[in-house]
Formats: sequence, C-alpha cells, structure tokens
Amino acid sequence: MANLGDSWMLPKPGQETEHLWVLITRPDPTTREAIMVNVTTQRPHSDTTTVLNRGDHPFIQRPSVVL
Repeated sequence: MANLGDSWMLPKPGQETEHLWVLITRPDPTTREAIMVNVTTQRPHSDTTTVLNRGDHPFIQRPSVVL
C-alpha cells in the first residue's frame, strides 16, 4: 500500500518525459482512488503556491513547482 509522501517517476498523461509525482492523500477505502501531484520546472507563468528547490528531493535540481 502506498503512503502519504511516497513518490514515483512517471510521465504526464500523453507525454514521454517523466516527472516526479507525489501522493498527497490517502487512498479512499472504497474506491482506492487517491490524489497525486507532479513536480515540474518553475516557469514565469507557474503557480508558485508550492515552490521546491534543489535539496528538497534528490530529483529536484532547479526551482520547481507542484502542478
């Protein structure tokens, strides 16, 4: 079973480039559905609610955001 904060390298739907995805909710006991977010490079138009920097995770090498 996956735990909160577990992460995987997966492509976004319809793309080949892998991104870091992080589990942010526990799976629903009935449907087993959960919410994951991906981490992507910060761009000028990015939502900066959650910014991650080098050292926050081994994958992150430059300013990144949760998408």
